[in-house]
Amino acid sequence: MATGVRVLFNDFRVPLRSWLTVNSAWGQVTGRARYSQYPPAYIKPVYLPAKLEELERSGDAKQLEYTPVRAAYNTHTSSVFHDPLVRKFTNHIMKTGNKCLARELVEKAFQEVKRVQLQKRNTAETEEEKEAIVCDPLKIFKQAVENGRPVLQLVPIKRGGVKYQGRVVKKKQDLHRQCEANRAYAHYRWS
Repeated sequence: MATGVRVLFNDFRVPLRSWLTVNSAWGQVTGRARYSQYPPAYIKPVYLPAKLEELERSGDAKQLEYTPVRAAYNTHTSSVFHDPLVRKFTNHIMKTGNKCLARELVEKAFQEVKRVQLQKRNTAETEEEKEAIVCDPLKIFKQAVENGRPVLQLVPIKRGGVKYQGRVVKKKQDLHRQCEANRAYAHYRWS
């Protein structure tokens, strides 16, 4: 088969507008789908309550009133209990597609956090200490994620075949120390 001939499945030759190409050197079929299930006029659904309120406040909801909308994914929900960060965390915990187990683990962790916080609150002596203790596990989870995020970010700069970045580190403190150390190479960024 010639290089660049476009095929679709069982070696049926189709026009150049098709979505698969064959690399004859390796025999691999590569490419990407150009078409979706929906025409380009269809817009993505807005399902989060905060975004819906923002559309109504800005007046864009009236313009989008008669625009066709794609179907929402089954993971999209407008429930007040839905949190995208918790969903992403659950997906990171999930192993081999066992989402029910991952949800259970996250829920048990939240229950344990709430139990520990309530225990701290009950043992607190003054009213100010009791008010300072946060019992909502979602707030604690979001604060923990925020505390784990780095404030600075390294940008690798390749100059003369050498990357001036240092090795990738996972801990926030190491990343900050490395960013401060690499300030000497900041002038390479502009050349």
